[in-house]
Amino acid sequence: MAVQRELVEHFARLELALNDHQKKGTPKGDPTYSRIYTQLARDLAPLGIARDGIPEAAKSCGRLGTFERLEQHMKKLSLERGCGSSLATHHFCDPSPFEVITNNY
Repeated sequence: MAVQRELVEHFARLELALNDHQKKGTPKGDPTYSRIYTQLARDLAPLGIARDGIPEAAKSCGRLGTFERLEQHMKKLSLERGCGSSLATHHFCDPSPFEVITNNY
């Protein structure tokens, strides 16, 4: 039950971060969204959730729409760079995965 509660908290913070970036006018495809995804994956790893398990984790706590919203904001980035990666496998062309994300996402 504690893991479920932590999942809900992580995805609630993700929703707040997406709302914040929407207010700021951060465009779809901006590298910020890829960094947010990377941070989310790092935060969920200690809970035993691998990158390919994030959609299922989001679904399990009723936040699949939040995760899909993040994917939609990331799509333009992977397509414009031509990295040919699939969103289903979550391999993105992030040039700086080690940047610190403010506000935890």
